[in-house]
Amino acid sequence: MNQDAQQTAVVAIFDSRSGAENAVVELNQEGVDMKRMSIFGKNSHTEHQTSRASGTEQFFVLVHGIAEMIVHARAVLGTTDSWHPKPFVTS
Repeated sequence: MNQDAQQTAVVAIFDSRSGAENAVVELNQEGVDMKRMSIFGKNSHTEHQTSRASGTEQFFVLVHGIAEMIVHARAVLGTTDSWHPKPFVTS
């Protein structure tokens, strides 16, 4: 695979679903193709934890594409509140 065409990705972790959804909207408005994004969530509430405040929720936004797109996505995400970047490279 050509070095310039190497696929990379960035994962942003949000503390709320709305934060993750807002990030996806903002990324799309800034030119990142929706086909290059995924959003998924994790909820660690237990049977005894019924209030939102007592559980832990995390929502993940994954953007994948060429390195240039990932640099752009990271810049857009840098203006978004409540995210924690987790970059990785795939081949």
